Amino acid sequence: MIDILNYCNSFYHANYIPISHYNHSRELITTCPTQVHYFKNIIHKFEEKDDLAILYVAGFSLFFKINLQKSDGILVLGPFCTDSPNSQELNNFFNELDVAYDERKQLEQVIRQIPITSINQSIYILDQAYTALKQKQINIFEHFGLILPTKQSIQEDLTDQLYDAKEEARYHNTYYFEKRINQAITNGNINKLHNLLVKQDQTYHTGQLSTNKLRQLKNIFITTTTLAVRAAIEGGLSIEKAYQLSDIYINDCERLSDEVSIYGLTYTMYMDFVRRVADTKSQSNLSQPVKDALDYIENHTNISLTVQMVANHVGFSYSFFSKQFKSETNKTINEAILEAKIEEAKELLAFTDKSISHISSYLAFSSQSYFQNQFKKSTGYTPLQYRKEKR
Repeated sequence: MIDILNYCNSFYHANYIPISHYNHSRELITTCPTQVHYFKNIIHKFEEKDDLAILYVAGFSLFFKINLQKSDGILVLGPFCTDSPNSQELNNFFNELDVAYDERKQLEQVIRQIPITSINQSIYILDQAYTALKQKQINIFEHFGLILPTKQSIQEDLTDQLYDAKEEARYHNTYYFEKRINQAITNGNINKLHNLLVKQDQTYHTGQLSTNKLRQLKNIFITTTTLAVRAAIEGGLSIEKAYQLSDIYINDCERLSDEVSIYGLTYTMYMDFVRRVADTKSQSNLSQPVKDALDYIENHTNISLTVQMVANHVGFSYSFFSKQFKSETNKTINEAILEAKIEEAKELLAFTDKSISHISSYLAFSSQSYFQNQFKKSTGYTPLQYRKEKR
């Protein structure tokens, strides 16, 4: 069993981040440093039921709450300061936490001594504390909803945009290779990228892109997303999918209104790209012509694609390339074409409201009944059953 008092002292002297200990009746037991007892009301800002919670105060500070075993009570870590506050931000901070006027001057001295930590550094410190106290690990980003690598709305937007692009034969045609790339994304190294994002301070040495702090963060997000796109493309992700994802994430960022959410979306964006690159690299044993053929098939699911068209695209004869493709993928080109169409049908059924007849026609099946038969043969569901199952 952990000695909570000793842990609080050790935590503070290791990080110089204040820490407060409460019993389960939310009564303050001790704080490090002692002046932080002026924050005693912070506990009431958290939902009681949340085992692990975050509170963002006045635009520059974070508090985290960890519920311990009932006999051990509750710990509140913070404030973590993501920036040095100005006078107005400090006043907002004190007002939000109901700090008495005669206590504010002393508290200001405490806050000025707290080291500046980025969002990622703060969450890394929290991660270490949570693991030590709870004797288990969780993904902190995922817990707070800051990581959404399989976020349905992202997939919905991607499905819609790829659909529209194919319908209009509209593709991004600007792709410039640059030497400065994110090596972890290019290599598809998920664990390395996660560790870099969580454990290291993300300080972007950019020029002044805006006098508004939130606008500055959004501009930095656009820049880093652009670099991630190039890294992902170099790692093997298709150009069209990479740029469509970029558009979606940048649009999502523009709708955000606070710093924490932008940092969270940055993590989500990076991890989404690296996972997609890793998936692509699982096909690394394939020759370049076969990879090109698979990309061509994936990007032309909305036409009546033939083996001859695929062979022509990669510059080989029908018979030669059919044998090579089957040898490397263990499937025929026609099977790959049908598989790609079924995969896109699954996305359209799950993430859009397009009718089954429309999807059948869009994917260039000869008839709706043929589409339904092939879909059930592949998935075990009828298209309608699949849609209901995934909603």
